[in-house]
Amino acid sequence: MKLTKLVCAVAGCSLFAIAIALNGRAIAAGADHGPAEPAPLTHFVPDSLSFWSEHDHWTTPYGPAFATIIEKISNNMPCSGGPFALCAYSGAAPMGCKADKAGEFADCKCFEIPSGSYFVNINAILNHDVYVKTVKVCGKDGSRCTGHPNKAPACKYVNDHSLVPGADLISAFSFECAGKIPFGHSRCDSSPYAGCMTAPCRRTATPGIVDCSCPMFSGPHELGTDHGDCNAGDGLVWSSAYYPQWPGSFAPIGSSAPAASSDANVCKMP
Repeated sequence: MKLTKLVCAVAGCSLFAIAIALNGRAIAAGADHGPAEPAPLTHFVPDSLSFWSEHDHWTTPYGPAFATIIEKISNNMPCSGGPFALCAYSGAAPMGCKADKAGEFADCKCFEIPSGSYFVNINAILNHDVYVKTVKVCGKDGSRCTGHPNKAPACKYVNDHSLVPGADLISAFSFECAGKIPFGHSRCDSSPYAGCMTAPCRRTATPGIVDCSCPMFSGPHELGTDHGDCNAGDGLVWSSAYYPQWPGSFAPIGSSAPAASSDANVCKMP
């Protein structure tokens, strides 16, 4: 700042001097307040809750893409790669999904899976352009990609984390943790839940755990646990999906659990 005053006194305040002053203030502000907070996550492409909520943009008659609706088995298109996030166990503590005050999004703790097999629900792709590309290749119900891992264009966008800008990784469904934490089925009546399929996620300081920002929807839904309590806890909601043709939720899409990972941080509760 002394250098700036000297330049101003001798030659008048040039743009260069003003830039030095402003930069010095910015550095000082950073020193006072610590590192800047990360920018808020983009939730969709386009990033507009009203766009996705419009009935004309619903992917099924039962709700929008973020409701995670599974009408038939072929909706779950096979992919392989990673890393990706797994939020199927999220809801109650310690893998809590904390709803925001507006009831629009939930911050869910999910597992990071370094690599493996997973599924993307064609009805729940939160990037409209990628959804259109995927429907063109796989058909509206995903059936043309059944039995063909990574044929669906959406798989590439999950594998390279580009489905939603700014995400470290993207949420999908997988049985990669089923060797350690078995799945089950429980139906819940109409209530708010987090639709985490293809939601954007960021890594945390805890190895193997990521934070995913999942849009919320209110309606009937199914949990991935047997005899689960539909009340996840105070301020918490379950990460769920809705199967109109209940029962028979998970089993038909290949419920044989892979061997438990040897990595101690994979599928480990915080």
